[in-house]
Amino acid sequence: MSDKKTDQIPLTVALLTYNRCGSYLKKAVEAILAQSYREFEFLVLDNASPDDTAQYILSLDDTRIRYVRNAPGSSVEFNYMSAYHLARGHRIIVTHDDDIMERDMLETQMQFMDTHPEVILAWTGVTLIDGDDKVIGANHHTLADSRVFQPGEYLLNFLYSRLWPVPSTIILDRRYSLTWQIGLHYFNTKTVKKSRRGKQVEGAEDALFPARANVKHAVAFIAKPLMRYRLHLHQGTNNVNLSTPSIYLYKAMKRLARKSPLAQQYDALFDSYVDRFRLQQKMTGLERYPLHPATRQSLRKQARSWSRQISDCAEAFYPILPLFILHQLISDDVDDLSPVSSQHCPSPDKSFTNATQAFYAWYRKRVGGGSAADGLDATKKVAILGSALVAALLIIDLKRAGIEVVACLESNVSRQGGTLLGVPIIPIHDLSQPDSPIQQVVLSSEKNQEAQLTQLIHKLAFKPPVIVSWKQLVFAEE
Repeated sequence: MSDKKTDQIPLTVALLTYNRCGSYLKKAVEAILAQSYREFEFLVLDNASPDDTAQYILSLDDTRIRYVRNAPGSSVEFNYMSAYHLARGHRIIVTHDDDIMERDMLETQMQFMDTHPEVILAWTGVTLIDGDDKVIGANHHTLADSRVFQPGEYLLNFLYSRLWPVPSTIILDRRYSLTWQIGLHYFNTKTVKKSRRGKQVEGAEDALFPARANVKHAVAFIAKPLMRYRLHLHQGTNNVNLSTPSIYLYKAMKRLARKSPLAQQYDALFDSYVDRFRLQQKMTGLERYPLHPATRQSLRKQARSWSRQISDCAEAFYPILPLFILHQLISDDVDDLSPVSSQHCPSPDKSFTNATQAFYAWYRKRVGGGSAADGLDATKKVAILGSALVAALLIIDLKRAGIEVVACLESNVSRQGGTLLGVPIIPIHDLSQPDSPIQQVVLSSEKNQEAQLTQLIHKLAFKPPVIVSWKQLVFAEE
């Protein structure tokens, strides 16, 4: 941010928009203008929309509005950083044209930061809605109570809870400098730009934003659903590979943790997350099944290597659990099913995510001779929807049990048309076809998104299939 004098404006609300005047924009704008807290400038940043966005915004009779239209071809990152460069408020929140603020959102956030002056950045819980404004659940990355994270604490908490901020709820104090990011994306400083060229890190910045601030400053989560956050099939993350940004994220988190007041004793834990997403990247790129002998050998060697490293940091076992499950699934020797002692690595407590607890249950189930397929009807054809890594593990486990997996359902257009371990990857909309062979759908989401995925399936499916979560399957008694 620049050092402009901002004493007269407590807050800037910046709305990023592109070509949604005919869909979501008006509801987003109306919710902002109707806020109970009114002392803000409303900065609308239009990324050269070809629709009637300009006419609509300029027709509004509210002196708080500033409308800025970017040149055609401007990047999303340019539009985002232009908000922080152009804002005149002492604090700033950058929100999006498909989300809807609750009426007391800004008032609650401003009061919270006034009460906790050490907090430089704060975000809130959300209510999840679909494209038709219907509520489909609560934020899957949340805490039961509001919390202030002192310097370094958010970085460590993320390793266990993956408390992932929704970017459009983040309010930032101008004391935190964004000069580097503005130089990178707004002024396109070549010396800075070169260091990031070629990296696909979409989504990682959502968590890195508060992580960077938390190196030296307190950040906070407000445990109240103050925004209706829209999930739909046209969001940017439906077009990217999510493994690469996750690898980048945990490497960056490790570097940031070293700069914070925390000790370096957590290096192995960060490294286990990096290797976990490297495994995801590798597994989701495997098109054929059975696995090539060299691939099997490499994966088993990696599992044995991690089993030795875990003796130095037992908690590093939990992020890399998918590797040990895979090791079990591809091992021919029954004595090789448990490379890590469960006595050394007990069941993860409730500070870990539901997905981590489910991976542990799956691991224990395999050690006991069970399978994720135990709760499925072996006569019905299966499709898998959700996390690609869980999907890959499910495909191997189900195929070993003799269950036919006919498809992986996918909204990410970059993966549609390919195959995963011999299973075709098809658009989720194919469920609407009358001749669809899918009779069961296993939800492989690692997030707590079962309710919204179930609702989506019921909305799309011509013939409603039986729906079950992989978590239900692995937690069920054999």
